[in-house]
Amino acid sequence: FTLIMVTAAITLLWFICHSAFGRTLVAVRENATRAGFVGVNTRLMRWWAFVIAGTFAGIAGAIFGMFHRGMYVESAFWTQSATVLIMTLLGGMFSFFGPAIGAATLFILERITNEYTEYWPTILGFILLVILLFLPDGLAGLARKVRSYVAGSN
Repeated sequence: FTLIMVTAAITLLWFICHSAFGRTLVAVRENATRAGFVGVNTRLMRWWAFVIAGTFAGIAGAIFGMFHRGMYVESAFWTQSATVLIMTLLGGMFSFFGPAIGAATLFILERITNEYTEYWPTILGFILLVILLFLPDGLAGLARKVRSYVAGSN
């Protein structure tokens, strides 16, 4: 069930992002003044962005609750929000699949690291420093750079 819901949500987000509506949202994000001058109702677009983000956050919370068979006090702690932010930074926030790549990478790294050491928070801090200093576009940005380098050298 979880895989079906996540696949449906990602597909719906893909269509939203690649539609005229999605491009209008990007225009409002990048330069609201210019978008307003060309006739876009920026206040309405920001409202719709908030509604869509809230809807998908609600779906994610429902899936989280079903996956863990309930909601607990520990789930409302600030580290849950920070984990989502770390996933986004790790994968790359300017790529559609970047946060998903970051989530998978963080999950795998945490599982592997916890098998060998108890210093996962320290290792995570080091990974974050490397990402913020050397890979500001995350892993998706790194993949894009490698792809363009390989394509340019052929």
